Amino acid sequence: MLQAGPSFALSYDDIQAKGEITIAVYRDFPPYSFVDENGVPAGVDIELANALAKGLGVTLNLQWMTPDETVEDDMRNYLWKGMNLTSEDGRRVKADVMMRVPYDRQFAMQRDDLGLPAHELVHMFAPYQEERWLLAYDANQLDRPQTAARFMYHPVGVEVDTVPQVYLTTAFGGRFRDNSRTFPSVGDAFSALTEGEVGMVLGMSSQLQWLNHIVAPSTSRLVDQPKLNQPSINQPSINQASINQPSLNRQRSDQQRSDQQRPNQKHPTHNNASSDAQLVALSSDARASNAHVSNMQLTELAFPLLGRAKWELGIAVHTNYRQLAYALEDIVVEHIQNGDVLRWGEKYGLRYQLPSRYLPEPENDVAESTSPQASNTVANVP
Repeated sequence: MLQAGPSFALSYDDIQAKGEITIAVYRDFPPYSFVDENGVPAGVDIELANALAKGLGVTLNLQWMTPDETVEDDMRNYLWKGMNLTSEDGRRVKADVMMRVPYDRQFAMQRDDLGLPAHELVHMFAPYQEERWLLAYDANQLDRPQTAARFMYHPVGVEVDTVPQVYLTTAFGGRFRDNSRTFPSVGDAFSALTEGEVGMVLGMSSQLQWLNHIVAPSTSRLVDQPKLNQPSINQPSINQASINQPSLNRQRSDQQRSDQQRPNQKHPTHNNASSDAQLVALSSDARASNAHVSNMQLTELAFPLLGRAKWELGIAVHTNYRQLAYALEDIVVEHIQNGDVLRWGEKYGLRYQLPSRYLPEPENDVAESTSPQASNTVANVP
């Protein structure tokens, strides 16, 4: 019997020869990757994917990913083993590059049950965004929450099967459980917030900022955000001489820092994600009929027992294609330096957070006289 061979990912030279690069992005996951009302791919990851292809001088071929149980499953399906459910002939189709993966040293160096490297077939690099947990609340119903204790007195919306949902149902002996309201997606939870069904929504910062942006971009406010790892809005271009140059140091894996709250946990926001059409409908309905919209505000709190509060997103390739990774990382750094990544975020309502790897290192005398928190403030980013 004849068997169809796998469709292997390509090396840097093969991509140049073929004139095309295949980049995998998550399906229906605004503001990173989705299809807009005109049927055109949009989002921060789409902008970056186009920039990567342009930087290599090749054509972009998008491969839309449907998330599996864990990020390990996604990397296996789209980078080194392949996915055969999307091909008509049963071939295992692979991508050359995968967007939105963890940039975390502990995760990258994780061992399996036999003590062997769990991710030896994947190389993760080039962080381009920092994520964190954020709280949206309705100022018509309550004052700005000061601590997580507010969850005991007001209903809180969360997406099902996510870290926030587990947190609200188990933390502190389940004291938040009675006020926890579970929804199929963050978009549904935010819709309930605009309608006054819940007083708060706990979720990922980018999704809440995006929802807040499309619902009431002119009236909603982002408050109490610490100015850490964030270039000034009035200075979108980062001085090339002062930014850490990852392209000059090839020991990329030794500098990886943060993503996934728990390496083996399900995606915090991919499962049951709302489509762009649902979010657009939410925007128009809320603007037309809901008085709560003008009082939507976002704030960042300390959430004891929630796990990692911040994590970074990067890119991944098959571990055999380090030359491709080096070329792509140089392109990512270029677009961070010239302010493109910042502008892409603003386009979708996001407050861009510069990954800590690119922050300039303070001089010794400055480092000794300042706290670790002060060394990461925007004042040190030209």
